Amino acid sequence: MKKFNNAKWFFLGVVFTLIVSMLIIPGIAANSARTATLNYRNIDIRLNGGSITPKDVNGNIVEPFIIDGTTYLPVRAVADAMGLYVNWYAEENRVVLRTDEYLYEYPIPDDGGIQIDAATLTSAYGTPRLYVELTNLANVSIDRVDFVIECYGDDDLFGVFEGHTYTPIGAHEETSLHWELTGFEETNYVEFAIVKVTTSDGDVIQFSDAELSWFYTYE
Repeated sequence: MKKFNNAKWFFLGVVFTLIVSMLIIPGIAANSARTATLNYRNIDIRLNGGSITPKDVNGNIVEPFIIDGTTYLPVRAVADAMGLYVNWYAEENRVVLRTDEYLYEYPIPDDGGIQIDAATLTSAYGTPRLYVELTNLANVSIDRVDFVIECYGDDDLFGVFEGHTYTPIGAHEETSLHWELTGFEETNYVEFAIVKVTTSDGDVIQFSDAELSWFYTYE
């Protein structure tokens, strides 16, 4: 995982705080609809002196607006300008920003590898749920990915969840996976790692303990 110096983190922290303060409606927002008046004033967004033209994932311009004196900015456009990466989890109504383009790449000899793009731990009705985004960088389809999830509560390991994928990941394709960690309700964070990959050519790549890369994902 990439490392950032203290100055970089301070800068990101300050700017991110400003963005969040403008985006979050005061108080606790319920999952409901409301009618509001949106005021468009041709708001000019600037970062370090440069102007930002906010666009959505399809390249369409998204104009900032004001509601009751609070300015709302499009998260993806501002995050892109700051060099952050954005993921939207519709089922959880959750936006995830991260500083790393990807978390880790497991190499497949002579043929690319499989890459962990993101790992996020959430809670659905008290049951921990782990979301993992993978990209197959190889020129062959991956039939199966075996993984292990270590579950921790209060910094103590209290359970290990082992499993595998059930559908192939095509060559150069991305996929989003999630697992409900039923029986591990006390989980505060997890450590996730791929332990084996089986390709459509029948090759089996086993990753040794030294090659395992664990990632902390907080709720």
